[in-house]
Amino acid sequence: DGEICDTVFVKKCETQSQNVCADVTETKCEVKPYTECSMGIEPQEFSETKLTPKKFVEKVCETGKKVIPHTKMLPQCKNVTKQNCVTLWETDADGKQVWAGNEACEPVTWQECKLVPKTVSFIV
Repeated sequence: DGEICDTVFVKKCETQSQNVCADVTETKCEVKPYTECSMGIEPQEFSETKLTPKKFVEKVCETGKKVIPHTKMLPQCKNVTKQNCVTLWETDADGKQVWAGNEACEPVTWQECKLVPKTVSFIV
């Protein structure tokens, strides 16, 4: 984007008056119904901007896809199998419960999962 700058010269008018005194022996007046003006030249600073044409080079665009690696937290699961048993308790001589073993055990399986960072592809 270009912008043209230019300096404009403005007329400067001033009202001037001057008192003139002299010894006269006779008074004679002549009325002039106009103003005497003179035009002068004073150096002034100015700036001017010139726009220069510039060649426009059109760019060529290509449509495509780009793959960007991205880290996500994903669940990682594994099967865990443990024995589920009926616990046997007996009472000792002091009247306290003591473990007497297990019976009727059967395996039970479930999944234990935890979140782990994994790099996945993000397509733009």
